[in-house]
Amino acid sequence: DMEFLPLRDVYEDFYLKTLNMFKWAATIGMDDDTSMVVIHDDEYCFQPEILRGLCQDATSNNQSLYAGSYLWSEAAYEAQNGTDGSFSPYFSGNLYALDSWLIRSIAHDPRSPFASKTKALAEDVVAGKWVEDQGEKTDIRYAEEPSLIFEVNAEYYKTEDWFCEPIEKSSKCANEETNLGTFARPEDCAEEARSSQRCGENFQFSNDQPDLGCSCCVEGEGNLTIAHELWTTYALSNCTGDEQADEQYYYYNNDTIS
Repeated sequence: DMEFLPLRDVYEDFYLKTLNMFKWAATIGMDDDTSMVVIHDDEYCFQPEILRGLCQDATSNNQSLYAGSYLWSEAAYEAQNGTDGSFSPYFSGNLYALDSWLIRSIAHDPRSPFASKTKALAEDVVAGKWVEDQGEKTDIRYAEEPSLIFEVNAEYYKTEDWFCEPIEKSSKCANEETNLGTFARPEDCAEEARSSQRCGENFQFSNDQPDLGCSCCVEGEGNLTIAHELWTTYALSNCTGDEQADEQYYYYNNDTIS
């Protein structure tokens, strides 16, 4: 179905878009047999059989289920904390799943529209707060399972106009030079990095959580990186095409509800 919402099409309002997706699911999108709702980025898919096993484990223990591929159990960056300094555990926004009880409970909770107590207003961070609030009513299982997710062939998302190929996934700069700001896609970050005198060849970007910003790596360190689940390392020389063709960009923050 297509749903038109009275919202700005900007990243800062994405958590409200997600909440309205929940409300749609709770009112007309789910029938009595619906057990789970999965939110995932377009370039990722989930493994139904893995999710089925997680559902069975939660059901056998009379628990509600909140599942995903990577659980942030504590804050690693300031933007993950609320303005009051609080932190709510949450799953990275590339894919997470909630059972139908949680969806209905969040959708009808009058606190939900006001739960965005984060500096970045990141949708996945806010979802963690929504789930935490429902823990007052029921026992919730936080099920982290990396095999729940798989990535669609990245070649599908290339355009002929402008594309940055990662040099190393699940990695970040060994040493960061400067943060260039917040961008929707690595291609936007690359454009800024090319025009900055503070940047060398490489930069890091988080496709899962772009609100954390884009940072240049220290110049002269080559491809020196350290492992990190959240980040991906790119090189300007791996970004090719026509950087002026803005309308041909693929936007990574398009989400799918399943």
